[in-house]
Amino acid sequence: MKRKRLLVIDDEPEICSIIRTLLEDEVGDVVTAEKTEEALHILNEQKFDLILTDIMMPGMSGTKLLSKINSGDQKTPVIFISGVDAPEYVAQLNSMGAVGYLSKPFMAEELIKSVHQALEGKSFLKAE
Repeated sequence: MKRKRLLVIDDEPEICSIIRTLLEDEVGDVVTAEKTEEALHILNEQKFDLILTDIMMPGMSGTKLLSKINSGDQKTPVIFISGVDAPEYVAQLNSMGAVGYLSKPFMAEELIKSVHQALEGKSFLKAE
């Protein structure tokens, strides 16, 4: 698989660092942002193959970020990660076009498998 570019958005710096460490060798370049505003600036400057973002963040939520991402010309696949495991989020994210959802804490293998699925164009987001 060709090297890919990923954007990870989470207000917890340690989560960004862990995901970068897990995915850089496995998938490709990983850029991180700790604020949605910073992420939007990065997205205006660079293109990505996949975005991983938290749902609950200060300022703009991950769902609001997804609607901004989808409002542009380029549709970038998005996997949501969250410490909140609520089926209503899964249904909402599915209807918004997200490709996946992972509950924190997640296993390294689960993250890597999910990222590969999303990069292959497969959605693993199922409304429960």
